[in-house]
Amino acid sequence: MKFTRGYAILARVDMQNARELNRKFFFCIGLIALIACNAASPTQPVVVITEPASGSEFREGDQVVIESTSDDAKAIVRVELVVDGVVVKTDPSPTAQGQPSLTLVQAWRAIPGNHTIIVRAYNAAGKISEPVGIIVTVVPSVAQIAPTFTPNASGAINPTNAPTTAGTRAPCTNAATFVSETIPDRTNFFAGNAFNKIWRLKNSGTCTWGVGYSFGLVSGEAMASSNSLAVPAIAPGGIAELLVPMTAPATIGLHSAAWQLKSDSAQNFGPRVTIVITVSNSDLSPQVSPTTSGCSGIPTLSTFTVTTEQITEGATTRIQWGLITNASSVQIDPGIGAVNTPGVRDVSPKITTTYTLTARCGPNARTASVTIIVNPAGSAIGNFAGAWIHNFGTMTLSQSGSNVLNTSEYVNAFTTNKSKGNISGTVTGNTLLGNWSIEGVNGTLQFYLGANGNSFDGARVSEQQQLRWCGARSGSPFPSGCSFAGTWNMYFSANPACATITLTRIDDTVTGNYCGSLLNGTLQYVGSETVINGTTSLTSGSNSFALYLIDGYNATQFQGGLVGIAGSEWCGWRGNAIKPPQCGK
Repeated sequence: MKFTRGYAILARVDMQNARELNRKFFFCIGLIALIACNAASPTQPVVVITEPASGSEFREGDQVVIESTSDDAKAIVRVELVVDGVVVKTDPSPTAQGQPSLTLVQAWRAIPGNHTIIVRAYNAAGKISEPVGIIVTVVPSVAQIAPTFTPNASGAINPTNAPTTAGTRAPCTNAATFVSETIPDRTNFFAGNAFNKIWRLKNSGTCTWGVGYSFGLVSGEAMASSNSLAVPAIAPGGIAELLVPMTAPATIGLHSAAWQLKSDSAQNFGPRVTIVITVSNSDLSPQVSPTTSGCSGIPTLSTFTVTTEQITEGATTRIQWGLITNASSVQIDPGIGAVNTPGVRDVSPKITTTYTLTARCGPNARTASVTIIVNPAGSAIGNFAGAWIHNFGTMTLSQSGSNVLNTSEYVNAFTTNKSKGNISGTVTGNTLLGNWSIEGVNGTLQFYLGANGNSFDGARVSEQQQLRWCGARSGSPFPSGCSFAGTWNMYFSANPACATITLTRIDDTVTGNYCGSLLNGTLQYVGSETVINGTTSLTSGSNSFALYLIDGYNATQFQGGLVGIAGSEWCGWRGNAIKPPQCGK
């Protein structure tokens, strides 16, 4: 097949018509499904990690392959792999509108230490799954000589590392400082309630925590299934989030326990942190019981809301819930436990926390969630003001203090007349939460400022879908994964062995390198697509090429090729997105 500009334009038009028919068809089918299923749709994705098992051991340099399945009737749009609190991989749904069930295989290159691996999913409504994680141990590929310990004059133990072929390591000190915790003391639970207690401890010493370090019960009651947990690799100055799954004892009354860190030489160090709970037969609030004798089927929820979604550390907000019927029990996690309905509770979380209400009737359950974003006290307000180029046009934001004013405008280049819309919102730290509107359609937005203040990533959400919204200031590169920017899986019929391509977008210029050949192109918006036209030295001499994003917003696939050269089709796809169906045909 000979690839020409004429063919490229004709193909785009034909594909646009086909996609429009597909959109209308699936919109009708989706509307029927929405009407039929809306009442039972969960409000939060559910994630299951199928491989590997928690406690698995790997060698340094191994590819740790994590297989997970995320489910949500409102459609999974994105899944993140988080290792020790850092997002190491993000995979969008292969379809722009998301899908009810998404099974992924994500990989991470193993480094020595104990590591906490979490998979979290996002649905089309912007809701995030509860943390689901495993702990793995990675051993060094070459055995290391363990340190010896000798007492000093005062009786304290000092570590002394044995000499190695590279010389003698300087001794280090183990120390930890309490940062925050979930579940305040004397929180009320029903007997048998399961909950997660999380302590955040800072490595204030000079040793790196990792292999051989543990966090365990040192006194009090054993409320966890395991009384000793591995500690992830935490360098000096880093913060460990130590999550311990627990179950409230069967005995009514006050229950407590203390936990502490232990070094690789079996020496306890750092503060003793405590869990203190009250077990009772009822919630502390004098409200109507949710229990329905002989309940059957699915519980019925009404409302679950929070008065203020963003607070500063130390502030208080209120969560409240309406009457729940056809339920034998209702509880809110973390830290609240069993409740009666309707009810209210004032909370003051120290870190960003998602509260989940669960109503049960036998094996059936319904859930609802609210997230409270906690910003550090005295944190600086990010600067979103100024002109930006984003993945579907341009925008100019006006900011006064923490307020982004409603005089802020953006251009949607995918609309027929390059329509202008409005943006407004509130900035807390480096996060802008607000609203957008254009041509009678509106929704919410979430922008996250990049570390240097010159790029942003985020999303816009409407009743129909969540779409990526990202970009940069003029002269600055787009964040990876935004528009054409980042690394792609690549198929080129003339060179199938070269499997990836990396592109950079600055303003409306896209550059890249593929198998040692340079690409340089100019970006424009044609209809509902983002198109690059440029030149490359991929074959002998200089050739023209044309590429276009199949989904201009979420940018998970592209199609194109060299102009005027038969058999030169290109296509690309992100991460675990599927290869474009027409690729190579």
